[in-house]
Amino acid sequence: MSKINKEELAIMSGEKNLRHSGRYSVPIISLQGTDNVFQRKFPDTSGKWETKDLDDKELEVVFLKIRRRLFQFKIDSSGKSTGEALFSNEHDSFTDKVTILETTIGGKTMKIDEGYYDEIREKYQGLKVHIQIYCLMGDEVIQLVVKGSSLSSLFKYLKEDIADDEYSYEYVTKLTKLENAGQLGKYYSIEFSKGKKSDLEIIGPKIKEVFTALNIAQPIRQEEQDENKPPVESYEQASQEQENKEEEEDDDIPVIE
Repeated sequence: MSKINKEELAIMSGEKNLRHSGRYSVPIISLQGTDNVFQRKFPDTSGKWETKDLDDKELEVVFLKIRRRLFQFKIDSSGKSTGEALFSNEHDSFTDKVTILETTIGGKTMKIDEGYYDEIREKYQGLKVHIQIYCLMGDEVIQLVVKGSSLSSLFKYLKEDIADDEYSYEYVTKLTKLENAGQLGKYYSIEFSKGKKSDLEIIGPKIKEVFTALNIAQPIRQEEQDENKPPVESYEQASQEQENKEEEEDDDIPVIE
């Protein structure tokens, strides 16, 4: 008789969803493009997000799960950020149906629209693509936020550095900071490069762990507004000038599906 996998049965039976509802929350790593520093954001015991600058010039991660989100700071007539934002739920592909939410300065969040990716991008043309990659960094699962000009390097890495018969999770991915010069001044983006082979005995279970955690997380519900937290980057209150510097390059390069 084959060995019974209780975890798989718990997921299929629906009991794991009921007993472990909620969001999958892991530390977030991003590059502050104007400050040339990697930052780590993580929730404290009360659930409030704290930010720490990392001294590392280079980070090493292994990709576990690649997702995307749409995001836009709202601006006033002078081009300054109002502190309000539009954002979508996390999703896997441009063929997915997405939910658009709006958060106000007071922190209230509400669902304002829903539709397929292409329809939403046509309707809300200010939305930008943020790729969110769940990674293993050391022995910790983190989420890497890739946006703006860093997207070009990511897509180039996946298309040119990873062979057709390979996958990114088979390798350690090195993250370094690349200086750029644009019309609005100097800024930095993430440069991706292939490192040594990863240990699939470790990575395989981690991919399954993240996949399972994301699939048992309850979907966003409009009536649960207190739980409808916007993506962490909306709390940064970044200036529109910084956003423009980091997003000078086209963000519509197709994702390697």
